[in-house]
Amino acid sequence: SGNEYRFTIYFAYGTFYVLNGFATALLRSNYREKHHLRRELRRFDLNQVSCMHEFDRTFIYSAISKWYGSKEAFTEFVRQDLRQDLEPSLAKRFPFKYLLLLMAALVSTSMEFFVAMWKGGAPFESLLSFALAILLGVDVFVATCLSVTMNYLTDRFAARRFGRFDHVQTFLIISFIAAFFYYSNNLAVAAYASSLEHCILF
Repeated sequence: SGNEYRFTIYFAYGTFYVLNGFATALLRSNYREKHHLRRELRRFDLNQVSCMHEFDRTFIYSAISKWYGSKEAFTEFVRQDLRQDLEPSLAKRFPFKYLLLLMAALVSTSMEFFVAMWKGGAPFESLLSFALAILLGVDVFVATCLSVTMNYLTDRFAARRFGRFDHVQTFLIISFIAAFFYYSNNLAVAAYASSLEHCILF
């Protein structure tokens, strides 16, 4: 019935909002730690490193001087070579395997509707319209766009700016993502309901 359909849609969007809210918070925390590590490596100062026992400090300094020639050389190594070696693992690129996982979840849901339409005897044009607007348009292109956008925003706004109300930033990011997905999905549905040409344009 119509009420059941609306409930399903609202439940799906609610689940999307909550799960992506957690993902956004985790991504921001991850990028915050990476930015902190970059800063610490750039500003590394061996003289600021403390040891519980003076013997340990003396031993470590002597080992560093033996391996690197001097404390200054080791400091330069950490600031330059070590930081550059770690940079690939600190890159802000969205992991491709996670993008594939997200797409797989969306495509599997849409495929259920597609198969039901096909078994129900839907005309070829309707099946093609659904494939273009929903499977390709939303599940692939919109999902990719949203993933890249969320990755950029969580990196750009990773720093805490509102103290104890830092979660406001997470809320704003996921609200933007959810709104974009909602209107993109509605536009795709409207294109599908309209004509094959509109699906191609979408």
